[in-house]
Amino acid sequence: MRHALLLVQWTSEHLSPDPGQDRPPLVIYLSGENGNAFALIRDAATTLRWVGLGERAEQIEEEMGTLTGTKAATYQDVRHLAEKYCAVTWIP
Repeated sequence: MRHALLLVQWTSEHLSPDPGQDRPPLVIYLSGENGNAFALIRDAATTLRWVGLGERAEQIEEEMGTLTGTKAATYQDVRHLAEKYCAVTWIP
């Protein structure tokens, strides 16, 4: 299993109220089970909790629940959701 969470010199000291402004780094390997849509959001939420952003972790999980409740949701929508909260590097 190839999987990595990357946290490098990131601090949550001066956070913006917009989750897109302050995003901790996250590396996701898309191959295997880690590329699963639910795994992407799980890893993003875990990263947010690790850096002290539990409230944002709850937000991304709530948004994922709303997103998966719609029949029109796509895998790309899930990737965009992860990118909204974390600075994601996607590894094929």
